[in-house]
Amino acid sequence: MIPSIKKLDRKSHRLSSSQIVWRHARLFSAILLLGSSAAAQINSTPPFAGQYQEGFEASMTLTGGYTANPVFQGQADYFAVAPIRSSGWTFDCMIHPYSGSYFVGDAGGGPAWFDFGSSPTKFGGYFGSNQPDGAVAGIVTVTASFFDSTMSLIHSEDRVIQNDCQWHWLGWEITASDVFRIEFDAAPAPGFLMMDDLELDLGHGCGVGTPFCFGDDPTICPCSNPSTNGGGCMNGTGYGSVLCASGSASVGNNDLVLHADHIPLNQFGLFFYGANQINLPFGDGLRCVGAGGGGLFRLNPPAQADSFGNLTRHWDASVSAGDTWNVQCWYRDPNTSPCGANFNLSNGLEINWTQ
Repeated sequence: MIPSIKKLDRKSHRLSSSQIVWRHARLFSAILLLGSSAAAQINSTPPFAGQYQEGFEASMTLTGGYTANPVFQGQADYFAVAPIRSSGWTFDCMIHPYSGSYFVGDAGGGPAWFDFGSSPTKFGGYFGSNQPDGAVAGIVTVTASFFDSTMSLIHSEDRVIQNDCQWHWLGWEITASDVFRIEFDAAPAPGFLMMDDLELDLGHGCGVGTPFCFGDDPTICPCSNPSTNGGGCMNGTGYGSVLCASGSASVGNNDLVLHADHIPLNQFGLFFYGANQINLPFGDGLRCVGAGGGGLFRLNPPAQADSFGNLTRHWDASVSAGDTWNVQCWYRDPNTSPCGANFNLSNGLEINWTQ
């Protein structure tokens, strides 16, 4: 039996007044200690088109009380006291969506945050406020705080926007390697803060290898189930699994890590590799890797995707400098299989190994 990956504590609870005082004291002391080193890891970025978007257009029921609400195609969870998905919200003034038909805001006025399955490399979006603060078009201070997976503060900063029911871009480029949560607080009270058209890059630090064999053609995917996100054929999540690799292809460094996303939650997957590139229907997807003269090889044992649908694996098979191997992820999809085969595959990835 392969043990399941331990889930991180979401700390999804309403903060008491004493906790709020403690939290602000912790933020203040941590900011003094972090100094310029942490700031250098998280910097402002202009508007960008991310790997994942969240415009809150898809039908969704938002749950308050700091309960997880899946967003960004299942790559993150959104938490708020009393979240509202709205087409227009009047208080001090009337705010409408930045684009489309909906945006979100928090009627509870408390901090709202996003927890990520993989550390983001960019995050941004359009923020606005309609809260009364004594004057129309007054100042609203948005505090953005970044926490690692142990819930230690990495970085915190204030951004000022106008209380004018207009939308203002706030974005960050993140080179810190372990960001798990981004939290937003608005002041003065009641702290109403709206968000729309959010952008997210996860990246996983990927960039090693050359992807191939995409499931974007309805005439090739087994039951006309193409994907549009650069991965394999569409699975039960509504997306294809994207395979990429981080670290390096250096045999000496021994630091290559495979990442497959959009796996059905908590399902098992297996990475396998071979010498040839092929493109054949298999299950709900495409088999992209062929045996060549040497056969097909597996990276054992199988691994279990986490609660965000991400599956990672360190490459621990024996390779030599000058080798070229093609790798793919084969995973279970027993509950939501679009073609009924109950399994699917990612795109393929070619890796050329060096010294």
